[in-house]
Parts: sequence; C-alpha cells; structure tokens
Amino acid sequence: MERMIGETITEVMMDAHRVTIMFVTNDGRHVYQTENDCCNSVWFEHVSNIDAIKGKVMSVDVLGWENVRCIARVGGEECEEACQWIIRTDKGSCALEVRNNHNGYYGGSVVRVDEAPTGLKLITEDF
Repeated sequence: MERMIGETITEVMMDAHRVTIMFVTNDGRHVYQTENDCCNSVWFEHVSNIDAIKGKVMSVDVLGWENVRCIARVGGEECEEACQWIIRTDKGSCALEVRNNHNGYYGGSVVRVDEAPTGLKLITEDF
C-alpha cells in the first residue's frame, strides 16, 4: 500500500466477501486481495475513520500480525490473528484491520493484484 504515498485517494471499494479492497486515486487504481488457503481464511474485518482516507496519502504503517485468540482443540488448534494498516492522509488517519483464522500453521497476507473483480461496492461508512 506504500505505492499510494503521494497520491490522492478519491474512492475506496470492497467486495461483498470483504476479501478485495480497491483504492481509486488521482493516478489510477490499487487493488489488494487477501490470500486464503485450504486451512485459513483472511478477510478485512474493520475500517475505521473512512472519511479521513479521501485525501493525499502521507504515509502507510503496517502493524504486524498478533494473536487475538488461539483455542486448543482435538486434532490441532484454531487461531485468529489481526493486522492493521494505518493510512495517513492530509485529512487524518484511517485504519484497516485484517483478520486471519487458521489451524495454527498458516499465516495471513494481503497482496497487490492487477485486476479488480466485478461487483465492488463503494465504502461510505466505517464497519
């Protein structure tokens, strides 16, 4: 997401499953998707202060993955982790929280992709 530094975000869109987010800027589109595997699920859980994101991007900080909870169970464990991206613009700071639910062996990630899927909807409020 650091590629957006210096650009002005005009819109943010997401798919219904909350696994793809797209930032529309004065210089084009930046599309990011979560990477899911056979034994983990990764999704965008929260967006806070969405109004602050529509502005010139000054910095992007990534707060690493941390365990929210891990539950031991027969045959393994179930873990949920969280990671945040803080996007600072000239309008303020917006936080994007990503969650990863897995069996104790899989990490979560968000990657930049070239194509946006159809059906993305404009994000107009926090969730």
